[in-house]
Formats: sequence, structure tokens, C-alpha cells
Amino acid sequence: MMLAAFFIVVAIVLLFDMAKLRKQNQEIINILEKIEKK
Repeated sequence: MMLAAFFIVVAIVLLFDMAKLRKQNQEIINILEKIEKK
């Protein structure tokens, strides 16, 4: 039972990390596009 709860928590943390990484990547892409337009 504890193991299942642990895996659920890990999965949630990973999903949040993925969302944060995607947001960071989008910001990096935006910055690169601005640099290329100059």
C-alpha cells in the first residue's frame, strides 16, 4: 500500500517537472527567435 502511494507521488512530481521543463524550453525558444530576428 505504501509502495503504491510512493509511486503515485513520484509520477505526480515527474509530471510537474515535465511541465516546468516544457515551459523553460518555450522561453528559451522565444529568446533564440528574438536573437535570430535581430
